[in-house]
Amino acid sequence: MKQGKGKHFSEYIIFLDTNAITDLLLYFQHVDGRIIDLDEDCKVAIKKVKKHLTDNKLLISDPAYDAISHGCKFYKEIIERRKSLDDENTLRIYYSMFNDIEARSVLLKARLLLEFEKVYIPERIAVKSRLGTSLQVGYADKIGKKLEEELKIISELFSEKNIKVEKHEDPQIRPGILTLTLEVVSVIQKYVIMEPFDLYIYASAICARSNEILTTDRDFRETVHNIISGEPGWAPVKSKLENDIKAILNYGTGPNNRTPLVLPDALG
Repeated sequence: MKQGKGKHFSEYIIFLDTNAITDLLLYFQHVDGRIIDLDEDCKVAIKKVKKHLTDNKLLISDPAYDAISHGCKFYKEIIERRKSLDDENTLRIYYSMFNDIEARSVLLKARLLLEFEKVYIPERIAVKSRLGTSLQVGYADKIGKKLEEELKIISELFSEKNIKVEKHEDPQIRPGILTLTLEVVSVIQKYVIMEPFDLYIYASAICARSNEILTTDRDFRETVHNIISGEPGWAPVKSKLENDIKAILNYGTGPNNRTPLVLPDALG
C-alpha cells in the first residue's frame, strides 16, 4: 500500500489493458452482474454465466464466450480486491485513452463481422471488401458513442462498490501526465522491446503508480513478469529501469514522494 505524508490513507491501483476493458464491456453487455454470487468460486460463477447465456440464446461463438468469461473473472477479482481492503482505503481503476481507441477498433470489427454473418459472407471476404470499409464509416460514430455510454455505466457500477474509475490522461485530474508518460515510454524503450500499445500501457501503469495490470495478453504478461522477477539476465534491466524512472517521477524527493518504487505486475 502507498502512504501519503500527514494523512493516513492507503491506495490500491489497478490498470486495465484494452482486452480487460473489452472483456468487462462484453460481460456487462450480456450478463446482469447480479446473477453472480461474489463469494462463490470463479469456476462456479463462469458456469453460471454460460448457463445464463445459453438459456437466453446470447452465446454467439466460443471467442465471445471466452471474452465474457474473462470479463466475469476480472469483475470478481476487482470486487474481491475491494473487499480485501479496509474501508478507509481507496481502490482506483485507471484506463488509457489508447485503450479507448483500441477498444473502438475491436468492437467495430466485431460489429461488422456480425453484420456479415447475417448475410453469410465469410470473414476473409468481409475484412478485405470495400463494403466493409463503407460499413465502418457508418458504424464508427455509433460504436464510439456506445463505448462512451458503456464505460460510464461501468464506472457507475464500480462507484456503487466504492471503486473509482478514471482515465489516466485526464488533464483536469492529473495535469501534465501525458508528457510524463511519454518520458517513461522513452526510458522503457532503451531496455525492453514491447508492442507499441503494450509499451504505452506499461508506462501509463508505472506513472499511475499501479499495483497491478489486468490483461489477457500472455506475451505482455510474460514480459512484465520477466522485468519484475529480477532473475539473471533481467536483474540489470530492472535496476536500470527503476533508477531512470525514479529520476523522472521524482521518487525520493519532495514532501509527497512515494517510495520505494514498485514496478506493477501483470495479472490475468
